[in-house]
Amino acid sequence: MRNGTGPVVLLMAGNHGDEYEGQILVSQLLREIEPQWVRGQIIYLPMANFPAAEAGLRTSPLDGGNLNRSFPGNPQGTPTEIIADYIEHMN
Repeated sequence: MRNGTGPVVLLMAGNHGDEYEGQILVSQLLREIEPQWVRGQIIYLPMANFPAAEAGLRTSPLDGGNLNRSFPGNPQGTPTEIIADYIEHMN
């Protein structure tokens, strides 16, 4: 969500798929914050490690990767390393 000029804030949760509190909070904020309240940009990422969050697991079922330990990532690596690289380098 972007509205005018100002800072950029990243709200990220779900590094570990079995930690639900942050995922719920970021998802609620996404629905509740009105664009006119924002000056700048908010980037919402409620499930950073989507494969793990979807499976309800701490680590990815695709490769056993722990996203929290995979930064800065590798664009040619495992699925978890690719996710970490994307998060680390997205603009």
